[in-house]
Amino acid sequence: MKLIVLDTETTSLHTPMPVQVGFAVCDFQDLTINHAACLLVHPGEHEVDPYAFDVHKISTIKARRYGLHDTLIHALLSNVISEADLLIGFNLDFDLRALQQIGYIPPCNLLCLMKESKPHVKALNVKGAIKNPKLSEAFEHYTGKRFVDAHNAYNDAMATLEIFRLMREKNQLTIPCNTTPLPSP
Repeated sequence: MKLIVLDTETTSLHTPMPVQVGFAVCDFQDLTINHAACLLVHPGEHEVDPYAFDVHKISTIKARRYGLHDTLIHALLSNVISEADLLIGFNLDFDLRALQQIGYIPPCNLLCLMKESKPHVKALNVKGAIKNPKLSEAFEHYTGKRFVDAHNAYNDAMATLEIFRLMREKNQLTIPCNTTPLPSP
């Protein structure tokens, strides 16, 4: 079985056109990484808003100069993800919205670790209620380490993979029903 871990960085929170995609193709059993990449994506007519730039440091100029066009990204993701039994991400709904902007919808099972980790991380909002954790909060909860170099799609994907590994060891995952059950750690 193959597992893909994926993350995106986008032009904005409101119209999330991807400007960077990071992913790793792993063996489901031992999580050995077979392939990994971090790719800049040409944003087309979209501009990277200043808030997004402050977060990920990818400018419109850089993305337009070095980014691959969406048709190439779409073809690459189609080829890579077509082999996957399970696609995981941290805030997967957001990443999928970004990928849908370039016409890509993954054909495999999906698992959002932000949602899966919420009852275990128990991050609190300003009113003291449990909220969806940030990637950095979940990473620190599971690893005991501070997450540095966040907001790079590849680094975020690798942090997500580590969270997945640790959640699996603790039997804290609900895998979509049409995949093979998780092996015992």
